[in-house]
Amino acid sequence: MSVRNEKLITIPNIITLLNLVSGLVSIFLTALGNLPLAYLLILLAATFDAFDGLIARKIGQESNIGRQLDSLADIVAFGAGPAVLILKQASLNPLYLIPASFFIACGALRLARFNLYGTREFFEGLPIPAAAIFAASMVIYFPVEITGWIYFLIGYLMISSVIYPSIKTSYGRNSIIISMIIGFILLLFLATISSELISDSFVKLEALGVFLAMILFYLAFSYALISPIIFYKTRGKAYYRNVRLQNVSK
Repeated sequence: MSVRNEKLITIPNIITLLNLVSGLVSIFLTALGNLPLAYLLILLAATFDAFDGLIARKIGQESNIGRQLDSLADIVAFGAGPAVLILKQASLNPLYLIPASFFIACGALRLARFNLYGTREFFEGLPIPAAAIFAASMVIYFPVEITGWIYFLIGYLMISSVIYPSIKTSYGRNSIIISMIIGFILLLFLATISSELISDSFVKLEALGVFLAMILFYLAFSYALISPIIFYKTRGKAYYRNVRLQNVSK
């Protein structure tokens, strides 16, 4: 079927649009100053993003339109959403337009690169949903003086050549599980002292948002910085090179 004949309204595309709308609502809630709820909407968007492709494959409705729509939704929910969060956290301080702009620009580049030669075997660069959860958790859990610098790191990881495991492969799942276990260990050891890093303005936030931010920060940290090392050790450099060559030649 040609792209022109593909259906616009399909179940997977509707789920992708829910991802997009969740990102828009997150930005709206950020503008209202409700950062914990805005954070939860980013998590909801990530949930929709995880299921749209899975359902498309299950019911045989994968399409080129769906793949393009997914990237457009992602740049709103996982690019603009966290960028607006840090600006609001910084009380719209123009200086924080720099890390916010860097983050969303790197997210757009990451999505464009994936659309051209991405593979299901692994991810080249930190996937933007994981980057968004990492960044948004920082906003809820840490003061803005720390968050701004970390946004630069997360943005760089998105456009880097660092290889990240994919849950779509068995060896990728194994690397992710090990990194998540390490994340939980970090959580248990550091949660008691990390509360000192919470800024005074965030002490009274809704309990659910802060609780999830605390947990997901350590998990996202482990995925972003530890899982590539584990994945590299289990697969080897030659494996990545071969998959890249095969994908580029398609």
